[in-house]
Amino acid sequence: MDKGKEEPDPSFSGELSFVFGSQRPSTVGVSCFSLFPRPAAPRARLSPPQVGRTKEAQLAHSEELYQQATAAFERGEHAQAAKHARDSLSLLDSVLEGQEGEEDGSRTHPAYINLLFVVGVTSYHAHLERGANREGELENSLSALCECLVLLRAHRGDEHENTICCARQVAKVLRERGQAAEAARVGGSCLGVMRRVLGDEHEDTLCAMIEQAEVLWEAGERDEAVTLALEHLALLERVLGEDKAPDIARTMHGLLLPLYRVKRYQEGERLAERCWPLCRQALRAEDPIALDAMHMLAVFLYHNDKDERARNTWKVCLDMYRNAMGEEAPDTLRVKHCFGVASFEAGDREGARAVLRECLEQLEDKFGAGHYRVRPTREALAMVMLL
Repeated sequence: MDKGKEEPDPSFSGELSFVFGSQRPSTVGVSCFSLFPRPAAPRARLSPPQVGRTKEAQLAHSEELYQQATAAFERGEHAQAAKHARDSLSLLDSVLEGQEGEEDGSRTHPAYINLLFVVGVTSYHAHLERGANREGELENSLSALCECLVLLRAHRGDEHENTICCARQVAKVLRERGQAAEAARVGGSCLGVMRRVLGDEHEDTLCAMIEQAEVLWEAGERDEAVTLALEHLALLERVLGEDKAPDIARTMHGLLLPLYRVKRYQEGERLAERCWPLCRQALRAEDPIALDAMHMLAVFLYHNDKDERARNTWKVCLDMYRNAMGEEAPDTLRVKHCFGVASFEAGDREGARAVLRECLEQLEDKFGAGHYRVRPTREALAMVMLL
């Protein structure tokens, strides 16, 4: 077989994504910042006294709306949370704007800056939650977060924890809007600050690394994405240790397909050699992730011209798929196809014909002769029969 041709996608998973342990990185909540800090002599400048009392009442109402936004967010009512947060911000802006003796007072007040962040986060989640007005919510989120980020950088500095948190959220919104390149730029700058301030092994830095790897992949910077994800894996192994072997095994497995896609077969083989035994030990031999890790090992062996080893690996893998999923399961038939092709490459032409013919019959019975899953096996069998 011509290994220069495009091979069928070896992955059995539907969505390509890097994996951070056993769960996705958590999204920042609305309570990240401390809201409504009380400045010294907060209303000493306001006059007459009646106006001062009105302003205080409005400020209290703004804080009450914020509390309602927080409660709604915690209940999962993100659209309602976003509305309360916007109302709170609008009221606070009207209270603080034009305060005597303070230029542009609302824009520099800590509560205003923090509420911008809350509006950004709640609007982002409202966008994810709602089918209607999705674009509007995302625009609300980006507008609030970008203004918040500018103010945070000016008043708290690039290395402040709130600035870092806001920059990460901006990158998420940009990614959701389909602006992967811009998200990668913002996220990369933020990650550099986190590595310098928090260190490479901090949990937030590790989360940000894998987020950045995914964004780079979406932006078309696939080699850079895989390199960063490999660096993340090495750090994760050092931080988690043997006690978290299942998380490490899943993270390793999540890197196999990206390595295949960027044609880094040597690195893929080395990682798969480690991943398959670890998956078998930390999970179980019949676990879908462990089975796929063994299959991917055979894929890399095949592309590295180690045909006999690839064939033998697929032979064992095929038996394990049969036992775990059944003779005619799609994944079993996929591995059978690969075993037939590898048998031909290893010099076993008769064996390859028999395996591919049986595989073709099973595929046609299961999916129909015209199904897209059938064509690769039909073409492989035709080539074997001609040679």
